[in-house]
Amino acid sequence: MAQAGNALSKLSMGWGKLFGLAEQINRRSTYIAAFRMAVENKVADPAGFAKQAVDETQFINNKGNKARWGRGAVGATLMTFKSY
Repeated sequence: MAQAGNALSKLSMGWGKLFGLAEQINRRSTYIAAFRMAVENKVADPAGFAKQAVDETQFINNKGNKARWGRGAVGATLMTFKSY
């Protein structure tokens, strides 16, 4: 049973890392594209523009941005792909 639990934990960790990697790629590519667009359009603060673009399109997904009930293990699992 312990070996099965360990294997499941490793599988879950690997699965989560794949989602995390995809999230990083999405955020970085959005930031780069928005920064380049801001420079091209001579925006005064290209870094601020790019940060705002990432926040508005990819949302801010941290514990402080969730409802109190969505911060625990069950709530976090249920709210994995939800942003309200």
